[in-house]
Order: sequence, then C-alpha cells, then structure tokens
Amino acid sequence: MEMYISDILTKILQYSKDEAMRTGTYQIGPGHLFLGLLRHGDNEACRMLSECGADIAACKGFLDSRLFKSVGIPYCDEDKITLSRSAENVLSMTMLEASMAGDGEVGADHLLMALSKSVCTECESLFSMLGVSYRTLSELHNRGKENSPENGHSTEEAVEAIKEELISVVEMLGDGSKIFS
Repeated sequence: MEMYISDILTKILQYSKDEAMRTGTYQIGPGHLFLGLLRHGDNEACRMLSECGADIAACKGFLDSRLFKSVGIPYCDEDKITLSRSAENVLSMTMLEASMAGDGEVGADHLLMALSKSVCTECESLFSMLGVSYRTLSELHNRGKENSPENGHSTEEAVEAIKEELISVVEMLGDGSKIFS
C-alpha cells in the first residue's frame, strides 16, 4: 500500500520548525510538533482534541510555558534547525499509526496519536492534564470505520513505507543532512 503525507501534515511540519525557532531552540522536539499541529488549527487532530473537551489556546499556552526560551532563533540560522531523536521517533510512529489503521494518507490525527505515546515530558503532561489517552484518541479516529484485520499491514510494509515517506518529508523541508542527524 502506498502512503502519502497529507498537505496538512506537511504544513504542520513547517510550522513545527517555525515553533522551534520561535521558542529558541535549534532542535524540533515532540512539543514543537504539537505546537505546529495546534498552530495549524484546521485539522482532524484539533477537532479530536476539541471533542475531548480541550481548549486549543490553553494547550498552546501550556506548551509555550514549558518550551519558550527568552530569545528566539534568527531566520539566518534556519538551516541549522534539526529534528531531535524523539521527534524522529514520533514521526516514525505517525507513519506506523496510519499504516496500522489502513489509511493511505498520513495526517494530523496520526501525528496526535503518536504524540500521545511520546515520552516527551511536555506532551505527557498535557495529555495527563486533558485526561486524554491514546485509547481515547484511537477510538475517536476509528469511529465510523470498519475495523477489520484486512485494513492493517505487515510490520515490514509499514517500516518500508515509513522510510520512503520520511525521505519525502526531508526532501520537502530541505536538505536531509540538516534535518536528520
């Protein structure tokens, strides 16, 4: 099965880089991925959070309070921004979430579910504060879908799709040597 990264997720990844710079760090972490998702706003993940009773602005404020440093990164240093290992792991999990769901397009909802599994302190704290779990998000995502074993894919197919799509994301965002360390 071929998998594609949605235009929305591509935009969220661009916003995540901006958020890392705005909050004063040269590495995009899971918290920055979450901020990028929230900044986009018009996506399935934000709708899922709202359905769980989350206030999107309050979520952004919570993450900002934990990630913000006093000085942002200047745009002349934009090419020095990289993904942290934990953000790479979250993006791999995002692809795996889409593959396991049998979805051909990887979107913001898959990113949110992957973030809910992240060991990032900011993300764990936010999900705990909201009372939102991976299980809750998974149920919201799967509501209305027929869940049959035929929709899933083998681990090998998922890993291969993850590799191919991450390479595509790197190419979309710029020089891969600058993004993945």
